[in-house]
Amino acid sequence: MFRRPSGFFFLDIYGKEEKDDLKAAEKKVLKRPATEFKNLAKQTVKKDDSS
Repeated sequence: MFRRPSGFFFLDIYGKEEKDDLKAAEKKVLKRPATEFKNLAKQTVKKDDSS
């Protein structure tokens, strides 16, 4: 069963070519929300698999 998320994310996907255009500081800022999104997605899948 699909559960509604309690929040939402705006995604801006970077390809390999575009990733190199980001400065180190920009990559650092984007890493935290990307990791948070990834972890939330994993938790959602685990919860759905256990139902």
